[in-house]
Order: sequence, then structure tokens, then C-alpha cells
Amino acid sequence: MVEKMVKIVGKFFIILFCIVGSFLHAGISLEVRTDNGTPNSVVVGQPFTLDVVIDGVYGSIPLPTIRGLEKFNPRQCGSYMSSVNGKATARYSYQVRIDKIGSYVLGPATITHQQQELVSSEVRVDVVKDIGVIQTNNKNSTVAEPKTFLRLMVSSESVVVGQKIHCVLRFYYQDPSLSLTSIASPDLLGFDVKENSPLEQGTAHVDGSLCAMAVGDVSNQAG
Repeated sequence: MVEKMVKIVGKFFIILFCIVGSFLHAGISLEVRTDNGTPNSVVVGQPFTLDVVIDGVYGSIPLPTIRGLEKFNPRQCGSYMSSVNGKATARYSYQVRIDKIGSYVLGPATITHQQQELVSSEVRVDVVKDIGVIQTNNKNSTVAEPKTFLRLMVSSESVVVGQKIHCVLRFYYQDPSLSLTSIASPDLLGFDVKENSPLEQGTAHVDGSLCAMAVGDVSNQAG
């Protein structure tokens, strides 16, 4: 009887560990994209893009809820989802326009997945009359080692001949001396590059740190 109870308790903890482990690497982030080269600052009345990126979630991903977004008549302008070994990544994009000068806080973005709530950080958007030179004073702040990395997202894990694939390349960096001005057409064996979209700039919170971000879209066709 005792041995049977030990087996039952052991199985319970294994199942509990698997459930908790599936969320340890899941995450959600809220990112601002602008086309003026100035992160988090937009001209009054000028549309910008707000992205919700969800990583490391098993199964289908529900639409996120973004606190405060409904005040600015948002329009969903795109969505993207991929899955690798059952673990899904998704991006939901919204076009937003703010018609009054000021500083605004959007977010957090939240989803409820398998009775677990994932919550992003908030983002601040400064709405100005004109985009000028913006100087950041970091003299009194202590900054850890700057982050610099790339993230490549593809729209499909497997393709057939002639199928079009959408790729998104994200360059994250904290070093102010770095910048990404363009993405050269990649040389991909077995694929034809059909289209490169203009580079977009923005910011994102990565592991609690604010990073500048450059986003490039590339469309390829399997040959």
C-alpha cells in the first residue's frame, strides 16, 4: 500500500514539474516600431506599429489584450505564427495613431494560456510635434554589459517547391555606437529572394532591459 502511494505521489510531481517547466521559457513582450529612426518617439497623428511577441508556448496562442490600446482606435495589421517541436512563437501587429502631443504608457500585453497568465512590460510612447535630435543622459545610471543579438523568425517549418516563405530578422542592441541601416539580400541555397521590405526601427524589453531594435522582412520562394 505504501509503495503504491509513493508511485502515485511520484507521478503527480512529475506531471506538475512538466506543467511548470512548459511555462518557464514562455514569454510575452510588447514592442514599438516606428519608421522615423527614433525609438519610442512619433510625430502627432503619424501611425506607428505595436507588436506583441509571444515565445515558447505549447499549443494554440490566443489573441493578446493590451491595456490602454482601445483609446487610440487600433487596427490589427498583421499576424505571424510558427511552431518548432510543438513550441509556438507568434507576433500580433497593430497600427496605432495618437492625435495629441504628450507621453503615453501602453500595456502591459497579457494572454491567458492553459490557466496561466503571461504579462509583458509596459512601453512608453512620446508623441511630439516634430522629430528632432534626442539626447539621452546616462551619466547617473549603471548599465550592465550591453546586449547584442539577432533573432530570425520564419513563417513555416517545412515547405514545398514554389511555396513562399516570410522571414523576419530582428537585430537587438544596447550599444549606442551600433546601428543597422540595411539588410543585404541573403544568398540562400535552394531559395529565390523575392522581396525585401524597408528596415523599421523600434525598441523592445528583453529580459527586463530596454533594447533598440531593427526589423527587416524578407520574402523567399523555395526553388
